[in-house]
Amino acid sequence: MWLSPNDARARAAATAQVLGSLVGLGLGPLMVGSLSDGLTRVFGVDALRYGVAALMVPQAIAAWLV
Repeated sequence: MWLSPNDARARAAATAQVLGSLVGLGLGPLMVGSLSDGLTRVFGVDALRYGVAALMVPQAIAAWLV
């Protein structure tokens, strides 16, 4: 049932958490900024709002799948 043996489970959980945090904190703001820059021409000052909202969709899908 478990993907890692008992003696390595804590290390596997910590590694997954660190990698998830690094990817989330590293790519999240970059993607929001890129979307906001791309949407500025269409939405003006509301582009940041739509950039953040657009990235909530994949998070909701991921939460639903888990």
